[in-house]
Amino acid sequence: MENNRALDDNFAIGLSITPDIREFLEDTAKWAHFLSILGFIFVGLLILIALFAGTFLGLVISEMQNEISGISSLIFTIIYFAIAGLYLLPIIYLYRFSNNLKQALLSDNQHVLSLAFKNLKAHYKFIGILTSIILGFYTLTIIFTIFFNALMF
Repeated sequence: MENNRALDDNFAIGLSITPDIREFLEDTAKWAHFLSILGFIFVGLLILIALFAGTFLGLVISEMQNEISGISSLIFTIIYFAIAGLYLLPIIYLYRFSNNLKQALLSDNQHVLSLAFKNLKAHYKFIGILTSIILGFYTLTIIFTIFFNALMF
């Protein structure tokens, strides 16, 4: 009973940012900013790959068959643009988190700190949903592979 009262008292007062927590948050903001910048660079590289590797793939395949080359290079380009688009949104959330967190720590602004964590939540939510979709796709692929292999024998 005493523990619950202590917890209730702490909840009523609210959380506070101690110097240790502030230092951890500052380091987190720096690393999140670094990772988001690397993410933007990676998205840029994916877009370049989508533009130029599709053309290169078209040239390589054109020696094999002329009609297939245009279609396969277009599919390759679309897939890489889609991957870049999917990767861009969580990177934007991470970038906003780092900038808002830095700003909140400099100005001691609770609202900006709330915005920072809202973006962090959106980042993790997007990554979690995307991971679930990919795991579901892998599961279906494994099931269909086992099913079709069973039919072959």
